[in-house]
Amino acid sequence: MQCATSSVRSFTTCRGRSGGGSFLRSIQAAVALLAVAFAAFSPNTFDCNAAYKGVLLRLLDAHDVNPSRLAALNRQALRVHDACITGDLNDPSALFARLHASLDAAREPINSLPEGL
Repeated sequence: MQCATSSVRSFTTCRGRSGGGSFLRSIQAAVALLAVAFAAFSPNTFDCNAAYKGVLLRLLDAHDVNPSRLAALNRQALRVHDACITGDLNDPSALFARLHASLDAAREPINSLPEGL
């Protein structure tokens, strides 16, 4: 078995009967696998900050909504934004659309009580 020591970081490489260089090839294969996995799971191009800002601007303009409902929508928007930033959401635009719909529903006045009450 032949061993050589590199002067850069005192890294010793040994080549035995197996042909040597298998460690380097396994490192190269791991790096290639990580590159492919990173490309496959790259984050989407959805702008989480702009969507969150849009929800917040609508919340600031909602003067006719119950303050506790506004606080709940604000917390929900923050949770969706955090999950969007970390890449945990498959379709963040759908959740931000649901937030807008929830705000629209909170703005609608209650005209009549449901039957039976």
